[in-house]
Amino acid sequence: MGGPVSGVSLDFAPMIPWLSFAGLLLTVGGGFWALASAGTKRNGERISQVSRQVESLDRRVSTVEQTVTGLPGKDDIHDLRIALAGIRGDLKAIETAQNAVAESSQRNEAVTRRLEQYLLDRSGKS
Repeated sequence: MGGPVSGVSLDFAPMIPWLSFAGLLLTVGGGFWALASAGTKRNGERISQVSRQVESLDRRVSTVEQTVTGLPGKDDIHDLRIALAGIRGDLKAIETAQNAVAESSQRNEAVTRRLEQYLLDRSGKS
């Protein structure tokens, strides 16, 4: 192994154990790097997935916020209740007036029947 080359003698024999040890370190270090980076890749993929989910949820929350903004508030509901109470009062007044008209109609019908009977009786006497 270590013959003279151009007057210089190169002997690699003492370096072989060190080179073998360096190769072993590179192999073991490469294996650890592969294991560590595999977890990093999985974490990167998981982070990307979570990021997409967060973006999707952000869009959904924005949609819900817009919908809720358009809904009536507490004061609007209160105003509706007051208006509904007024409508109920108006309906009671209409019902009372309708009952009065119905009673009047019944009285008129009774008067009409009596008149009709009177006229029939009178025409039968002549």
